[in-house]
Amino acid sequence: MAEQYGTNLPGLTGYEGDVTADGGETLIGSDSDGATALLFGPAALREIQAGVANGDFASAPDEPDADINDENPLPYFTAEDNSGGAITARVIEDASAGSGNVLRFRIAGGTSSGNSLTIKRFVPVPGTRNRSFIFTPEVYCINATSTSNAKVVLSYQYYEIDAETATGTGDTRERTLAEIGSADTLRIASNYTRLAIPSDAAFILVSVKVETTGTVSSQSDVSIAELRLISGGSDLYIAENSSPATYGPARLRQVNGELTITPNLGGSGTVVVDGTLSMTNLSLSGTLDVAGVTSLTNQINVTRAAADNDAFLAKVTGDSVNRFLIEADGSMFWGSGSAARDVNLYRSSSTTLRTDDAFAADSLSSTLSVSAGNGNFLADGPSTDATSPTTSGRGAVWTLISGTNYRLERYVAASTAGVKKNIAPTTVAPEQLYALQLVDFEYDQEKIETLRETYPALPDAVPGVQRGVIWEQVVDAMPHAAVPANAGDPPSIDWEALYFAALVAIQDLNERLTALEAE
Repeated sequence: MAEQYGTNLPGLTGYEGDVTADGGETLIGSDSDGATALLFGPAALREIQAGVANGDFASAPDEPDADINDENPLPYFTAEDNSGGAITARVIEDASAGSGNVLRFRIAGGTSSGNSLTIKRFVPVPGTRNRSFIFTPEVYCINATSTSNAKVVLSYQYYEIDAETATGTGDTRERTLAEIGSADTLRIASNYTRLAIPSDAAFILVSVKVETTGTVSSQSDVSIAELRLISGGSDLYIAENSSPATYGPARLRQVNGELTITPNLGGSGTVVVDGTLSMTNLSLSGTLDVAGVTSLTNQINVTRAAADNDAFLAKVTGDSVNRFLIEADGSMFWGSGSAARDVNLYRSSSTTLRTDDAFAADSLSSTLSVSAGNGNFLADGPSTDATSPTTSGRGAVWTLISGTNYRLERYVAASTAGVKKNIAPTTVAPEQLYALQLVDFEYDQEKIETLRETYPALPDAVPGVQRGVIWEQVVDAMPHAAVPANAGDPPSIDWEALYFAALVAIQDLNERLTALEAE
C-alpha cells in the first residue's frame, strides 16, 4: 500500500524528532516519508501542486485495508455517510494512478434511492477585494459499473473565515455511473461567473458525493483517481525567454469579456501561432499576416470607416504591390504585382456591375441566362468582332424561359418556302420609311431617372452622341414597328421591321433607277 506522496524523501540532516503544534499535530516530520506532516510531506506537497491536500489519496487511513469512517478517517477529508453503511469508500491500490492509490466507492446490491456518501474538504483561497482569482474543482472518475441508478456529484461553495458562513453561490456537476464508464472527468460546466472568489471568502468547500437515484440491483463501484482545484488569476505573465534585458514579459488579460494578448509589455511585439489556430470568433483591430494556409468554415466580417478602405489584399512573394484588392464596398482590383492595379470590377449604380477596362472570355456557355429587370450589362470602350460563325444566321434573340427569366440565344430563322404558307408581296410601302427622319441625339440621365418610376427596366444613359429615329415618328409612319410600353418596359422600336422596310425601299429605288436607265 502506497501511503505517502513521493517515498524516500531525505530526512532532516542532524535533526532527531518532529516539530509539533500545541495540539500535537506534526508540522515537520524527520522521517523520510512524512506521511502525516502538515508543513512538509505528501499532503502539503499535494496541496501546493494540485490545490487539494491528499487529492490523489496518496495518504491512506490508519487502517489502509478498511473502509473510511469516523474511527478510520481519510486524511485531510471529512466523510458524511447518509446510507447507513450501504455505500462505503476505501483507498485501494491502482498501478494506473500516479500516487499508486484511488478511492473506491462501493454501493451494495439492493440499495434503494436517496442514499449517499460524501467526502469534502475546506481549502484556503486567496480572497481579494477586486475578486482577482477564480477556482474551479474537477474530479477524475474511473472504472464505474454501468448503472443509471447511481451518480457522482461534484460541488463547491465559498465560505467566510469562520468556515460556517457561506458567501457567493456555488454550483454542482453530476454524471451517472453509466455515463462515466471506464473514465470521465467532472468539471463545472455552467454559471462560470460564480467561480470568481467573493471578496469576503477565505475557504472553498469541495465535495464529492456518490448517491443513488433508484434501486441499484447489484453491487456497483466507481473509483475517484484525483480531486483537484484549478486556479486562475486576472493576469497571466510570461517571462521573456531570450533577452529579458531588452524585452518585457507578455501578458494575458480579460476585461469585459475581451481577451487581450500583449507581447513585450511597455514595447511592441508580435504574437506568433506555431501550429493550427482554431477560433469561433476573431476580432482584429490591426493587421493579420498569415504565412500558411487558412481554412474557414464560417464568414469573415470586415468593418471599415469608408467604402474605399481596403478590406482584403493578396500578393505573391516578391511583389511590390498587392495583386488583388477588395475594398469595403466590394469593388475588386487586380494587377501584375509590380505596378499599380489596372483592372477593376465594381457596382457603378443600382443593379449595374461595371468594369472600366476590357473584359475577355475564351468561351461562354451555350446560353446566357438573365432575369429581366434585374439590371444591365454595359461594355464601354473599343469593340472587337468575333470570328464569323460558319452558319449564316448571326442574330440573337431573348427567349422567355419562365416568369421574368429570359435567355439570350443565337437566332437562326428557317427561310425555306417549305416551312411557310400564305406567301404574298409585303404591304409595307417604301414611303413609310421615307417619312422617317434619322437624327443625332444624346440621352438625358435626369429624365431617365424620372421615367424609371414608370419604367423600372429603363437602362442608364449611354454616353456620347447617338443616332437613330424617334419613336413618335415611327408610330405615325410605321405603327407596326413601334412597340408600345408593356409591363414596366418603355416604348421601343422593332428594328427588324425597319430593316425589312429598308429592303422594300431599296427595291423601290432599284426599280426607279432601272426605269430611268431604260429611257
